[in-house]
Amino acid sequence: MEFKLTGLIAGTLRSFPIGTGETRIGRSSDLEISLPDRSVSRMHALLRLDGEALVLEDSGSRNGTTVNGVRVRAAQRLQPNDQIAFGNVALSLQVDDQPVQPAFREDVQLDSTFKLNWMELRPSLEKSEGVDLSQVLMDMGEFLVRHQPEEEIFRVCIDTVERVVPFQRACLLLLDNNNQPVLRAARSKGDDPNLQLALSQTMVQTVIQERASLLVHDAQADQRFQQQASVILGKIRSALVAPLFDNTRVIGVLYVDSIEFAQPYNKDHLRHLALLANILAVKITNARLLEMQREKDRMQQEMETARRIQRELLPRAPAAPPGYELRARLEPSTEVGGDLYDVLPLAGGRFALVLGDVVGHGVGAALLMANALAGVRSLAELCRDPLDLVQRLDAQMYRSTDSMSYVTMFIGFLDPATHRMDYVNAGHESPLILDPGGAVQHLASTGPPVGLLPGAEFQIGTAEIPPGGLFAAWSDGIPEAHVVHEDSQPDMFDDHESVESILVGLQERPLDEIPAEIFDRVDRFLDGAGAPDDRTLLLLRRGA
Repeated sequence: MEFKLTGLIAGTLRSFPIGTGETRIGRSSDLEISLPDRSVSRMHALLRLDGEALVLEDSGSRNGTTVNGVRVRAAQRLQPNDQIAFGNVALSLQVDDQPVQPAFREDVQLDSTFKLNWMELRPSLEKSEGVDLSQVLMDMGEFLVRHQPEEEIFRVCIDTVERVVPFQRACLLLLDNNNQPVLRAARSKGDDPNLQLALSQTMVQTVIQERASLLVHDAQADQRFQQQASVILGKIRSALVAPLFDNTRVIGVLYVDSIEFAQPYNKDHLRHLALLANILAVKITNARLLEMQREKDRMQQEMETARRIQRELLPRAPAAPPGYELRARLEPSTEVGGDLYDVLPLAGGRFALVLGDVVGHGVGAALLMANALAGVRSLAELCRDPLDLVQRLDAQMYRSTDSMSYVTMFIGFLDPATHRMDYVNAGHESPLILDPGGAVQHLASTGPPVGLLPGAEFQIGTAEIPPGGLFAAWSDGIPEAHVVHEDSQPDMFDDHESVESILVGLQERPLDEIPAEIFDRVDRFLDGAGAPDDRTLLLLRRGA
């Protein structure tokens, strides 16, 4: 029985095998399972595997460890499919009872069968047995430079093979993503029902694996092939198989065979087919690259459209509560991002301050961000306090998303008349309230991320912004901005200077200057490497 933990880490599906003995889990890079997330403690938890018993212990982590939504208080034996959360990082325990079997490869000896290696191939353009290869290549000129649909390319490939090599059957096979040959085009001559295409897999696999063309003079008499069902069923006599080699890798094979010819295939036939296969492979690869570029251009246009739509969703210049200054800045790491913020006026003169960070990156995160932001805006006016809002939003998002989709979020309801803020911190980075006198108040997490666990429990907190006080909230893309050095270890911005220390040092500066200074410091640290995650900062300063 083999155990592994599987889940999304920074938007990438990861799988961590669990070996016998102790497996340490935490944010530190020198542990057996390293989870680079700020909600995970440097040494967070410990797994012990003894035979088929896997036991989990929390190591006094700051944000705790849960199994199926229940916090781990003591050593707990795990079961297959348990959902385990280390802070905000959710992983699933998977068990593989089936040992991996090695791939089967038949041992084929080719001593008496002629093989043409590509390094030895010297294309010949002379007339041979009535075939003028130079004329064939000239006729292919337009085909090689003109863009056609794949199916037309495959048809022309078989047409060209027919001009170069006589056959009863011919086919074109291309390798799929698992490097397995898939039939893409075939042609069979004659009305005999036995002329169905039954390929010798031994021949095909030999050519793919050895990247060499294969000539079989008489398959019926060859002891290596005569017992194969494909040879018997197809009455194959002589066969040619050539790799489609595009000068970089084998992408498939060309296969032809004969059942009636008085004269079997010879080396000239093989040389002609090998030359043609090489040319056709380059054509197919170039067509694929062109199609990939067109698809890339189309996706880029769609991403640009998505980026414009997402920017329209975010507030352009939200109004500050009376008696306050407000500044916000959001920079996605790609065309679209998963961070969100808003400042919403509420009934009774209160304001909702919202900042969130969706797990993952790219289009999926952007869609979840739009869903979360729309949910906040539709619920804000209906809810008496942020606890009511988060509970409703959590239930809504848990029903409509999968187990790997969730949002860390801070929502505060500020009353400008009393300067009191009621808030819920759903697994987000702890915002700060800085007093002009130097005191710092942390608005720590009061519950798990939104949409992560069924029936999640949240608590409400209360804080007051003093005269001249600065409220600051940010996404983890700022402290966790990192560069990877030659030793493959990430070097985080937060390991050099914290957001809190920067804010303390900038507290007296005009509010306009603070976001620019923080983002500039992160950019200087990245030194042109590009931000690995979205970055958002929300600042609110009360008048003195």
